Order: sequence, then C-alpha cells, then structure tokens
Amino acid sequence: MNKTPDNTKLVEAMKQFKAVRTVIFQEEFYKAVIDATLYVPVTVDKNQSGDKKNGKLCALKTPDGKRYLSVFTSLDELRKSYGERDDVMTMLQNFVFIREIVTKENSGLDGFIIDEKGENIAIPREEMLPKE
Repeated sequence: MNKTPDNTKLVEAMKQFKAVRTVIFQEEFYKAVIDATLYVPVTVDKNQSGDKKNGKLCALKTPDGKRYLSVFTSLDELRKSYGERDDVMTMLQNFVFIREIVTKENSGLDGFIIDEKGENIAIPREEMLPKE
C-alpha cells in the first residue's frame, strides 16, 4: 500500500468533536475513525549486524497509568512524537486491525490515541467492545 491516506475527514471530525462535545459530533468522529487508514508506529530492535528484527507497537502511558496504542493521521503527526528515529517503522492499518489489537484480552492497552501531540483524542477500549 504505497498510497498516502487522506485523513482530512477524520481530522475535521476530531476538531468538531473537541469544540462541541455532542453525541452527533461523537458519532461523526467515530464514523470517520472507522473509515480512516492510520499510521501505526512500531519500534524495532536491531541485531549486531544492523538488521532489524523484533518489533513492538508503540504505546503512550498516561500520568494515571493507562496505556494507549499510538496511531497517527499523517506522517507529519507521527514525526511530532517520534522525529526521524531509525528504530521506528510505520504500518498503515484500518480500525478493524487496531480494534483487534486493543481488545485482545492480554493486550494491556486501555484504548488508542490519535495524534498524541496534535488533536490528541483517545478512544477507550470499552468503546470498542460490544454493548451488552
């Protein structure tokens, strides 16, 4: 997948939702998240020969001890958090993949956060689980 995703709709929905926190704007935001293709950073260890091997998804730990998977709407947003580090690679993923990672029973994640140094909106794990 070499095409750069256009997440303009998601960015606008995040701004609207942050400005006016109503159910309608929340629904529009969630619809945009489901339709988006997001950058998911992975840190990779290098072995002694410089080859990249084991990778770990990047997570943000909040002051209250919660852990959120970091995802980004663009490479510019990703660079705000990780700069040009050569140990960070990115994957383009959709919401289905992200939800699967976050909701795994042993993931240790409390949700995911979009553009942590930009719009900075978190979606808690509970919001991704089926309603009872």
